[in-house]
Amino acid sequence: MANKAGLSFCTDIKFSEYFNKLISLYPGKKYELYDAAQISERMYRYVKNGQFLTKETLLALAISLELKLNDIQVLLKKAGYILSGSLPNDMIIIWLIEHDERSSKKINYVSYINDVLYSLEMPLLMTRDKF
Repeated sequence: MANKAGLSFCTDIKFSEYFNKLISLYPGKKYELYDAAQISERMYRYVKNGQFLTKETLLALAISLELKLNDIQVLLKKAGYILSGSLPNDMIIIWLIEHDERSSKKINYVSYINDVLYSLEMPLLMTRDKF
């Protein structure tokens, strides 16, 4: 609902509050989360505070949090992004998330997705590793 000035009366949770709520549910230690996402601690703190948000970094963190596709879309939308079915890179990521058939959850899925993207010569998710 909006007033005449176009300002919304809806009270939506800010990105940083929403993201902090998600990471509070993460069962492991925080360094395990940013290590699984292959980002630095500094980048993790930036994202946690709602600064320097890139789609690739958010995707890597969301995948490391083992979020479902709908939850990933909500997180990205709060940051001003979306996974689009019209972008080849996004289509691959969507398919891989929907068809996560890892036999063991111990496999780092961000690395697996990056391997697939690399083999298809597509841009990688945020990563510390250089290929």
